[in-house]
Order: sequence, then structure tokens, then C-alpha cells
Amino acid sequence: MSICRLMISDFMCGTGRFDPDDKKRELYDKRDVEKGLIYAEGWMEDGVKVDVVDDFQMADLAKWCRKKLKNWRD
Repeated sequence: MSICRLMISDFMCGTGRFDPDDKKRELYDKRDVEKGLIYAEGWMEDGVKVDVVDDFQMADLAKWCRKKLKNWRD
């Protein structure tokens, strides 16, 4: 499973969900965050704690995704 690079950029660097030049244009949507949570939880179930590409903690991504989903506003 692949995950949205723009969502990961927001998770890692706080770049935001919206295009900085067009505040109405979303860079990623709720489905991307849901997939990010599934991605993190799936790897953790398999015993993988750190993402091999971007070197972040899977538990941190899962926590971030849960918080994003809880506070999601369309």
C-alpha cells in the first residue's frame, strides 16, 4: 500500500492540508488520512516500528492520523 506524499509532508513538516496559494484547494483528503492510519497500523501489526523510506515512527503517524480524523472538517 502506498500513502499520500503530501499528507506525509504535512505529518512530518507541518506543511498543511491546503494549497498555500489557493486556500480552498485541498492537497489531500480524508481518505488519504484513513489510508495513512491503515498503513501505520498494518506495519505495526507486522512488527515494523519505523518507516524505512522517511524514518518516522509508525506509532506517531497513527496517532497523528487519529487526531486528524477526529478533528476533520470538510
